Amino acid sequence: MVDNYTDTGTAVAGAGATEGLTYLNLVNRISSKRYNTITPDATQKTDCQLLCNDGYRKVLGGSYYDPQDRTWRHHDWSFLSPAATLIAFASVAVDADVKVTASTTTVTATAASFHPGMVGHSIVITGDATYTITGYTSTTEITISSSSTASGATFSIDSEKWAAMPATFGGMVDTFTYSSDNIGGSLQHITPGEMAKQWGATSNTGDPYQYALEARTFAGGTGQRWKVVWNCYPGTDRILDYRYRVLWSELATDDAYPLGGMLTNDAIYYAALSRHEEDQGGAGIYKARFDEEMFKAVKLDQGRGARNLGMMIPSGSSQFSRDVPTTGYTYTS
Repeated sequence: MVDNYTDTGTAVAGAGATEGLTYLNLVNRISSKRYNTITPDATQKTDCQLLCNDGYRKVLGGSYYDPQDRTWRHHDWSFLSPAATLIAFASVAVDADVKVTASTTTVTATAASFHPGMVGHSIVITGDATYTITGYTSTTEITISSSSTASGATFSIDSEKWAAMPATFGGMVDTFTYSSDNIGGSLQHITPGEMAKQWGATSNTGDPYQYALEARTFAGGTGQRWKVVWNCYPGTDRILDYRYRVLWSELATDDAYPLGGMLTNDAIYYAALSRHEEDQGGAGIYKARFDEEMFKAVKLDQGRGARNLGMMIPSGSSQFSRDVPTTGYTYTS
């Protein structure tokens, strides 16, 4: 499992998928019904794109009609709750053997030094200036808030007891759990207020056992972003597993694949055509077909769920949390 998060402000829309229909495929199919052509002109294409994204929102919204008991229900799509990893990273101290070189706003390190959760933190480049990390590309490359001409310079990054959450983060589904290093256990989710009480002496260092979620300063160009705050400074980099609710964005590029792939393709198509029917004065065959395809997609997605749920422990439960003191501790791992 890898953390492929890039804080660009763009939600992943089936990135890397090789199945199903692309945005352009869907738009052309919609055009064949709305305008009797699979090669719409610019104005027709824009209209069909609006219809397609209307259908996309309707499908991902999860409301569907269950013909078996003749009621409307809501479904939480499995692909909107992906498994992910996050690094609770330790502060990066100045190291004479690890240096960075900048080219305008791109900073490259001579050794693996960066993590996705560093976005929003400050990087201090020796002999140059302090910059805000604005994007993560790889463990050796990041982008910063303004141009730099640093070359072969040492640097430092303070973890500040927090890490950036993915740009698409919309809430926790499963709590953080240690995935390696034989640490074991899950972290307890507490409120920001409780976290402030737990901080105490700022020198506390170790393996986090509690976390709080806080909104980062809002930026109109990227939208709301979130961060996870730890109850101590991580003493070393730790890998945490978790699941979160995805905040998705509309389809925008011709080669984008809708979330859900083939599972949702037909439902999106008929949802768009049902909107087309509404524009023509009412609901008809396409609305009925949408209800059918949506129900089918939901049932297939429900079939992906676990057959054995195991012990019924609510998300965020501290039953398996590590047995460590909640105040007054100072230790290093």
